[in-house]
Amino acid sequence: MDIDGFGFIGAGKVGSTLGRYMAERGRTVTGYFSRRAESAAAAARFTGSKAYDSIARLAADSAVLFVTVPDGAIGDIWEILKKTDIRGKYICHCSGALSSRVFAGIAELGAAGLSVHPLAAINSRRDSHAYMQSVSFTVEGESAAAAEMRSLLRAMGNPAEIIGADRKDAYHAGSVFLTNFVVALAHAGNELLLSCGLDREFVEGASKGLFLANAENICAHGAARALTGPLERGDAETVRRHLRCLREPARSLYILLSEELLRVAKEKNPGRDYAEIEEELRT
Repeated sequence: MDIDGFGFIGAGKVGSTLGRYMAERGRTVTGYFSRRAESAAAAARFTGSKAYDSIARLAADSAVLFVTVPDGAIGDIWEILKKTDIRGKYICHCSGALSSRVFAGIAELGAAGLSVHPLAAINSRRDSHAYMQSVSFTVEGESAAAAEMRSLLRAMGNPAEIIGADRKDAYHAGSVFLTNFVVALAHAGNELLLSCGLDREFVEGASKGLFLANAENICAHGAARALTGPLERGDAETVRRHLRCLREPARSLYILLSEELLRVAKEKNPGRDYAEIEEELRT
């Protein structure tokens, strides 16, 4: 199957961004269907495609249908698609948490189901397409279709790999650690600095510098080589003082993260003795 002719059910941030990016990379975007006709029309203008008034008409004109609606609505759209002629089509969603199994019975209908997940925070329907060239994708689903979708994404210049349906939970949890939990850590760190009487504007500027430098170091050298600080040095006295000054929930968070950092530190410094720090974290 020559994968071209991409239709989108859902005209929000993800659908608009992917459609615009695919159009810019020379793929044919057929158009959009949305519950709100004005949203489909706006996405169609943005991508140089067409707004459709029915899922059936969009399906008839498309080789690939992307269901770019909230996770909880994917099953509802599938119930509609099952009553539509989708023979020979690829039906895709972009959820990181759900697998292609949400398209139950799709093989019997002569179609193939895929989850095609961009590892990116798509937060703007107008601007996010600009950085999609650097985004990695994972593909999960029927083996031949998944391999073909991976080839297409790689041809567009994006790193892409296939993942098994039974790995999606761990995969999505890992993505949450790299995105949402970073927000939690940034918030906790800022709150501790503010509690020292520092001005909010100063704290925001200082934390930005720390965060960006650390992120660049991790990206350049990997997590183990980027690790610095008292725990990595084996400075048990500083860790002890940290634990003494912290109150809940920051104290529990500090301990949990330090236990993970110990594993990283031991990887970086296999000959260093961390027994004293391990004892501090247990008390």
